[in-house]
Amino acid sequence: MRFTPFSLVAGAMLISGITAGCTGSPTPTTPPVVTKQLPPITTPSPIPTNTSPKIYTDVTQVIEVKAGDEFIIGLESNPTTGYSWQNTIDGAYVQFIAKDFKPQPPTTPPLVGAGGTDYVRFKALKTGETKITLSYYQPWMTPNPVPAEQKVFTVKIS
Repeated sequence: MRFTPFSLVAGAMLISGITAGCTGSPTPTTPPVVTKQLPPITTPSPIPTNTSPKIYTDVTQVIEVKAGDEFIIGLESNPTTGYSWQNTIDGAYVQFIAKDFKPQPPTTPPLVGAGGTDYVRFKALKTGETKITLSYYQPWMTPNPVPAEQKVFTVKIS
């Protein structure tokens, strides 16, 4: 029996065609993809900027603002220690807006675990006087974490 190149190619094509259709299991069907439009994510503007509200750092200075104004409290912080500033406010007078950490400027050689400043932004809501208490502690310490530091700022809103 003599095989020609044509018969060899034709035979190979026939065998591959037959075996290609014999996978043994049906092709699984995938459920239809349902997409849902989510509302856009809004983030507060970076803190601080050239147009940012006044930054307060001294607890002896009374923060004097008008209702509707925003203001920032700046506090030294080092998040690498696990400590962070937590605020306690009267929500009738002030609203927490955002907190942003800015590391200290780079040094040579670089300092591992170096701190920086936490900028905490608030908005004055209505006329009156209130206090903002900022406590520096490790929030996972339970049930009642003891602050390593605590600062109380007085806010007068006109």
